[in-house]
Amino acid sequence: MNNVLIYPFGKESEYWIKFTNLLDNLQPVCLVALQGWDDRKVFIDNDKESIPFSFEFEKSIVKYNPEFIFFADFRFPLDFEIYYLPYIKMAIRYNKKILFGENLKYMLRKKYPTILRYEYTEESFMNTKMEIPNSLMQINTPVIFISSMFGGLGKFEIQLKLRKAFLERNINLMQIGTKEESQYYGFYPMPEFMKNHENSEKDKILLFNRYLKKLEEVKKPDIILIGIPGELYAPSEKYIANLGITAYEIFLSVMPDILLVLLPYAEYREEDYESIRKSIIQKYGVNPDYLIPTNLRLQLDETETYQKERYLTIVEPDNEEDADLYESNYIEKITDDILKKLTINGQIKSI
Repeated sequence: MNNVLIYPFGKESEYWIKFTNLLDNLQPVCLVALQGWDDRKVFIDNDKESIPFSFEFEKSIVKYNPEFIFFADFRFPLDFEIYYLPYIKMAIRYNKKILFGENLKYMLRKKYPTILRYEYTEESFMNTKMEIPNSLMQINTPVIFISSMFGGLGKFEIQLKLRKAFLERNINLMQIGTKEESQYYGFYPMPEFMKNHENSEKDKILLFNRYLKKLEEVKKPDIILIGIPGELYAPSEKYIANLGITAYEIFLSVMPDILLVLLPYAEYREEDYESIRKSIIQKYGVNPDYLIPTNLRLQLDETETYQKERYLTIVEPDNEEDADLYESNYIEKITDDILKKLTINGQIKSI
């Protein structure tokens, strides 16, 4: 296992300590937080007090000597030249292998592309060049989509929870995740061609379908689990995000057998769920199997002001069912229900 230091540690990086048992060849040895941002409660709550916590970046490098440094996304906008650049330069000076969070890497591509040459990369299937096909191929393995009404509703954690649950049931799982960090947990991140603006929507649809087919042929999985990046819908007319375009491209590449949709927190009535179902059927052609409210209430004014999803975490949801979303027994129930549906439909062998 290679040791990794996480900076700046915060709520956005919580999955690093909640799912250490799923990490593939990486082990957190120190969590370095920003001065004034004390998120120690996050890992104390997760019974991970054994992972050292610090506010001293350079001292932590010297003390723990990690092979890798992961520069994480943060839940609030940070001044790159104050909070990131000096520490990236320090990591380079200490000859550390550097990894970047998804949003940080996106920003670097646009504003500081030369810094990306210091990122540690390995050749993988996701980087394989493919010719653009001219037709779609049938995917024969059951496909599960994990999506969300808007971005930022915690899809990645649900992907990790479901991964853990399926693997515990000896399911041969092939998975594509919403974050580039997926590769550290033994599954594939969304391929680069889906983020390349030079590719047309048609090309992305055809390429993703062929990419999925090649993975299916190589891995021969029981189930394919795909995290859908971004949103299904624009939060408002003033903040449109990506208009659900990436989701639409993936839906056109392959239709899911099971669809999970995370929803922002609200006091939903049965007619609200029915309205959401009808809208998804109309736009994407699929009846969602699970509409799952989260404990994150959309702050629309802030979202429109900052042009990025902003949420208020509801500590004690009014609906007790909503409070169980991130509890293991909730995911266990969904996993068993999914396997039951697929078994009844004859898509997988009885487990």
